[in-house]
Parts: sequence; C-alpha cells; structure tokens
Amino acid sequence: MEKNNSFIKTIGGKIFAVIAIAAAIFCLAALYVITGVNAGVNNDKNIILDDGWSVIYNGESYNDVNLNNFRLTKTMGKGDKVVLYTSIPKNFKYDTPVIKIPTTSSVLKVSVNGKLVYTYGEDRYAENKLVGSGWHYIPVKKTDAGKNIRIIITSTEDATFSSIDAPVLMEYSDVFQQMMIKNRVPYVSAVSLILFGALIMALAGIMMIKRTGMSRLFWIGALSVTVGTWTACNYRLTQLFNIPLPVTTTLEYINLVLGALSVAMYFKDNVYELKDTFMINLYKIFVGCLSVFIVVSFTLQFANLYHLPSLLEVIHVFIVLEVIYMMVLMIKVLKSGTSSGKVLFIGFCIVIAFIFVDVVRYMVKTYTGVQIFSGFSMSAAGNFQWLPYVSSRNAYICCCNDYEFQYRCNT
Repeated sequence: MEKNNSFIKTIGGKIFAVIAIAAAIFCLAALYVITGVNAGVNNDKNIILDDGWSVIYNGESYNDVNLNNFRLTKTMGKGDKVVLYTSIPKNFKYDTPVIKIPTTSSVLKVSVNGKLVYTYGEDRYAENKLVGSGWHYIPVKKTDAGKNIRIIITSTEDATFSSIDAPVLMEYSDVFQQMMIKNRVPYVSAVSLILFGALIMALAGIMMIKRTGMSRLFWIGALSVTVGTWTACNYRLTQLFNIPLPVTTTLEYINLVLGALSVAMYFKDNVYELKDTFMINLYKIFVGCLSVFIVVSFTLQFANLYHLPSLLEVIHVFIVLEVIYMMVLMIKVLKSGTSSGKVLFIGFCIVIAFIFVDVVRYMVKTYTGVQIFSGFSMSAAGNFQWLPYVSSRNAYICCCNDYEFQYRCNT
C-alpha cells in the first residue's frame, strides 16, 4: 500500500505540475490580452456597412437592405451566387483604409466603380480545391469615398451560410489589435487548451509505456487539443499568424470530427461496465460508422474529390446522435451504481454539454443566419474549467492498484 501511495503521489505531483503550468500560461495570456493589447485602440471609429445595400440573389432583387436583418431564402449551396451593391461612405478619415469582409467557403470579388480591386478563391474553385473561410481585408483609397462598391460572393460548398455579415470600414493598423480584443476569451482558452492537451497527451503516452489503463487520460488530452484547435480556427484566430484560409478550414473540420471520436473513446469503459448488450452494440455501431466516415471523408478531402465543409450536415448528425447516446448512458450509469468514477463521469458530461452549446451556436449560424453567444466560446470555457480536474482525477485512478485506495479515489 505504501509503495502504491508513493508511486501515486509521484505521478500525481507531475500531473498537478502540468496543470499549474497550464494555469500559469492561461493567466499570463489573459494578462497580456487584457492589459496590453487594447492600448490606444478605439473600436468606435469603425464604420459598419450594414445599411443601404442592394442585394441580388436567386434571380430576385432586394433594395435598401439592412444586412443585420436580412436572411437568404435558403442556405447557400455550391455554385450559388449573391451580389451586393452600395456606396462607400464619404466621411471616413483613415490613413490606410480597408474594408473587412467575411466569407464562408466562397469565392469573393470586389469592384469599386466597376474596377476589380480584389479577388479570392477563383483559381482554387476552378481546380476543385478547398477555398476556405475567413476574413478578407480589401484596401481602398481615400479617393474612393462616395464611390459605388460591388461584392460578389459565390459559394463553393454545400450548406455554407444563410446570412451575410456586414462589412466593416476600418483602419488597417487596428486590424490585429481589434481582432485580439474582440476574441480575447476564445484566444486565451484556445491556446491554453492546446498546450494543456498536448502536455497531457505526452504525459499519458509516456505513462502508457509502463502502465495500462492510461488511455482515458490520453483521450482527455486529445479532446482538449481538438477543442482548442477548433476554437482557434472557428473564430479565425489563426489569421493572426497568417495561416492560409484553406489550411484553417481544413483544421477546423478535422478537429470537429476528431473531437467527436475522442469523446466516444473516453466513454468506452463506462459503456462496457454496464454490461448492457444493447448499449454496447450501439456503441460499436456508432464508433465503427464514425471511424469509416473519418477515413472516407479525410481521403476525399485530401484528394480534392469532396470537401469536409460539404459534409457539415453529416458531421452535425454524428454529433447530435453522440450527445443523445451520452445522455442515455449517463442516466443508465447513475442508475446502475456499478460504474467507477461517477464524479468524473458527471464532470465529463458537463464538458460535453458545454461543447454541444457551441455546436448548436455553429448550427444556428449556418442554417438560420442568427448569431448567438457571439465572441464567446462555450466549449473552450467549459473544457478549461473541467478538463484539468477530470484529467488529474483520472491520473490518480489509473495509478491505483489497490482496490480500497481506488474506491476512495472514486467517491
């Protein structure tokens, strides 16, 4: 018993050291973002171009449109095109003016007074390559004030978007700082989760060489990395590091799918402990189908035959089915009284709930155009609150060889 306790304390000390490092990184990043980034930046001087647009979509024209309230009649599909017209404001005073325009898996063309000034994605679309999603910064001249601007957005994938975010006229020198200020919570959460998850995965991998039963700790780390990376890509924080939009979008969807797999693998022990044939068979079917989907979809993606964004609806179906299964599993586990680590199980279910809220936000934005929880990552926040606790508790439990000590760890 004393030998086991000594070993557990040693491993536990390492785990808590990792958590302490992750917490320190989080605090330093938060301090940097809150105190250093927003100095001298005035968000109020941005001009949001949300009103007075003319829109042509699906053969119909709409005049005097406010983009904040405008919804397309259906979600944009591959090849669908929307054209927007308006005038550039006359009263802006910027040294280096740019217009920030967001796109979702779309080709973008911008013209001022009939002259093409910016284009993106046309060549990649012609070659059937992934175009990607993100922000575009179109330079304009001071002499362009009052001139007509035309924006053409062509969807390159299925089920891309159903609303149009208003472009923003702003000072180019403020782009970096304003992006950091607006997304400081997702930024800090994403960086911390990626570093924390990578450390946990590395530690679990080392421990797996000498011990068995460390797979759950590994999958916790994997989930942390996937959620952190997905958050960074989904909030376009990768553009701070000049990562190309196709790479960002590829990472976003890969981590969305791998995150679902990480959750399923974590709950494997809970499923088999129930000794419920029906639940076990459902689990095998789900993991098998998800694994096949991952292999096929990733192959199609990298072969440029069919892209992951076009499979978004299928990915959402997998996630919804997984959440439903986990809810049923949670009820059965709590009723059975036989599954180990109930506190851990409930804690991890709370993590999944936070993630699902972010997925719902993602779905609502894609299919209805309504933005909820803007500027705040529920999945990243939930994971950062719970994963350190869940991982540390798992490390202790996995290191317990004595039954009585293991019983104390789980209660």
